[in-house]
Amino acid sequence: MIKTTPLTIFTDGSSLGNPGPGGYGVVILESDNKIELSGGEAATTNNRMEMKAIIEALKWVKNNNKQNTPIILHSDSQLLINFLTQNWKRKKNLDLWQELDMAKQGLNIDFQWIKAHAGKEHNERCDQLAKAQALKLNAQVLLGRNEITSNPKKQMDLFSNFADKEGDYHCQNCDKKVPGILGLLSDSKLIRVDCSNCEKFIKFAPLTDENKKLAKNRILISEKELQKLMSDNHSITKKICQKLKSLTSLEAKEFLKKLL
Repeated sequence: MIKTTPLTIFTDGSSLGNPGPGGYGVVILESDNKIELSGGEAATTNNRMEMKAIIEALKWVKNNNKQNTPIILHSDSQLLINFLTQNWKRKKNLDLWQELDMAKQGLNIDFQWIKAHAGKEHNERCDQLAKAQALKLNAQVLLGRNEITSNPKKQMDLFSNFADKEGDYHCQNCDKKVPGILGLLSDSKLIRVDCSNCEKFIKFAPLTDENKKLAKNRILISEKELQKLMSDNHSITKKICQKLKSLTSLEAKEFLKKLL
């Protein structure tokens, strides 16, 4: 019996801000061949891009009739690997989970976690591909060219002029019409609108001169600053983290000071 050589796949995702422009990268090793895949979205999250990378890799497997080939798939997202191997309950990104479940159906996959930025050649290449896509989309968004996104209708909606004549916004989280709070994401230079009631993300604001003027006095906490606060304060919950994303650096520190 001839032993089938497994496909070795590396995947990674990246985003400039959470949410923000993001990209995914895939490296597939098939015997002596190396296949690279990449893509992205103008408004997404790191977790969604990690998932998208796996989905696109498995789609390639099926499109190239490799269903009977064993697969060793690497991701540096320990959270995602745990969801895939330990049957954890899923609460977010259910649309992508449905797509991922369909993509992996009928395939023999060994999901393995790999440490990020540890000098592993193909993992580093995936990271480069993902970040390149995120940076490309970021530049195009800043130029107002949202039509290049993978889902034009969805992405145009995210950046459309969505305030009504009174300047209010409809928040889908609390289902209320509320004044929006504009803030500038220092990571990606995008302008986001948060709900003045529940303080959660609503949509991105168009990059008009008026919106830039309104947002420049409220520079929101960066992803790097947020990660540092979370590492320094292990009692920060997901709910608190969501609150911090709508605050400036100073506001976040004051908030944590009172809370913790």
